[in-house]
Amino acid sequence: MLKKLILIATLAVATTSFASDDAPEFDYGYGESKFKWGVEVPIMEQNTDLKLRVGTRLQALMENKQSKDNAGNDSLNQQDFYIRRARLQVEAKFKKNLSAYMDIRADKVDQGNGGGNGFALGDAYFQVKNFLGSDNLKLKLFRAKYDISRSQTVSSSRLLIPNRSSISDFAADYISKGRRGNNIQLLGNWSNKVKAQVVVGDGVVDGSFDDALGNGAVDINSQNLAHGVRVRVSPIPGWEEKKLKETQFGHGQHFTVGAGAFFLHNINFDNAAPTPQEVDRKLYNFDLSFHIGPISLMSEYFIFEGMVEDHTAPVLRTGKSEGFVVQGEYVLTNFHYISPFVRYENWDRFTDNSDFDQTSYALGVNYYLKGNKLRVGGYYEKTESGNNLAASTGDKESELISLNLMMHY
Repeated sequence: MLKKLILIATLAVATTSFASDDAPEFDYGYGESKFKWGVEVPIMEQNTDLKLRVGTRLQALMENKQSKDNAGNDSLNQQDFYIRRARLQVEAKFKKNLSAYMDIRADKVDQGNGGGNGFALGDAYFQVKNFLGSDNLKLKLFRAKYDISRSQTVSSSRLLIPNRSSISDFAADYISKGRRGNNIQLLGNWSNKVKAQVVVGDGVVDGSFDDALGNGAVDINSQNLAHGVRVRVSPIPGWEEKKLKETQFGHGQHFTVGAGAFFLHNINFDNAAPTPQEVDRKLYNFDLSFHIGPISLMSEYFIFEGMVEDHTAPVLRTGKSEGFVVQGEYVLTNFHYISPFVRYENWDRFTDNSDFDQTSYALGVNYYLKGNKLRVGGYYEKTESGNNLAASTGDKESELISLNLMMHY
């Protein structure tokens, strides 16, 4: 399959010419390509090397959800209107190659019946460019993302669909809570042809150490540091990917393949078993991203080793989980940058159990008023579970209709 895609891409670039993706103009003007997020704050003190940038991000979702159990009984209809992302971003640059970035965030405000509305620290890292005198290396310290998944590493302001796939969200907590944690990471970038991350840092926390059913009611006693590596390659000259994003706006082209492996050993925890338990976790991820003109495709494959079947069982049973997600869009560059898209996900949540699959598909459309700086969209998603999985979780199938507005300034 990969060889066929490379051949198609090579033939296409030899016979097709597309407009540059440097500066597409939308109905409401230029987007990120012309205007970076936020604004530089004027500093009156002349004797300083500090440059300060402040920005905001706001995303709101309106949803309608309906589900059925194994017997075909409908649940109560759930309607919700909430703030998915509300963020204040701050970037401080000083000296030539030194900078710091952090954001204060309130995510999923008023979602569901809990009505949560609390601020928390998101990213908070110190960055050194030109590390060890090399233009290809960069060092990040403290709170930044483990690159455990392409979709998770892409900023929420650049996602095709505001809600990431279920398997991707599960991967986010498999090695470190929310794929973040205090860590040290060395980043490499060789002319956008090869990019890499080597990382070591903090691991999982209580409440996010979920089993195959999504239950996380455990107490973690101890664990080793998490560690891992990611490599992405753009093998075709002229098809390099500069920045990670899922929305391509119908200009230019890129082709990128990647692989990552992340590990967390000696996780000692208490669950329903009579004595403390211990498990090692391994996460393997493979991604492929491709676009040429208005057509784009992104796919990921996940392998989870050390998956706990059920924390509530008196006997610990561990195994493997694996699955994939693929999505694509077609951008109508001559019609207001409206973009229909589709996503399909298939996840075997515990491979040693029969009929434990979870599948879903989503269909929707985005309208890029100003690229990712200002956009609206909506989608329909249907999720189905195998009979044995549904017997444990209570949901045989569910349907979601979601409308959204996203802004990044």
